[in-house]
Amino acid sequence: MQIEFAKIEEKILKGDFDIINEKVIQNEFEFFTINNVNVSFRAYRIDINDVSIKEKIKGNITLICTNCLEEYTQDIDLSTETIFTKDKGFLGGEVTLTESELDVQYLEGETIDLKEEAIKTIDLFIPMSHTCKEDCKGLCPICGANRNINPCNCKIEKVDPRLQKLKEFLNKE
Repeated sequence: MQIEFAKIEEKILKGDFDIINEKVIQNEFEFFTINNVNVSFRAYRIDINDVSIKEKIKGNITLICTNCLEEYTQDIDLSTETIFTKDKGFLGGEVTLTESELDVQYLEGETIDLKEEAIKTIDLFIPMSHTCKEDCKGLCPICGANRNINPCNCKIEKVDPRLQKLKEFLNKE
């Protein structure tokens, strides 16, 4: 969903759209799937160069647990406000930003892609390490079994070779 910068007036422009079954690749190893998310937005012009966009994002996404590598569904309910500016004062050299300017983005083109902004917000919501449940046991480092489903009897006695001397030292005492 895109809106043209020039068509946003002081009067509030409202709308909503859905993002359904969209895979988002974060990097070569990580991705998430937007299952069913509704994005409602409000846009209005602040002045000749600035437009405010408020988005409310609600729905669910599918992630892969960083411990056991199983897929799980996460509900989301997010709100964001971004100010888009055409003011070139934000470009160029070193600038000190105030707290209120941290949510300002410079707009190079003539359209704002609301879907892209919603996906960025969802991406920022996802923690670096996310687990399917608080007590996820992960994968066995020996046999690779998912310890949530199939507890194994592997004995983990291997010591990192860099820590072998420390183990020997601690065993002397």
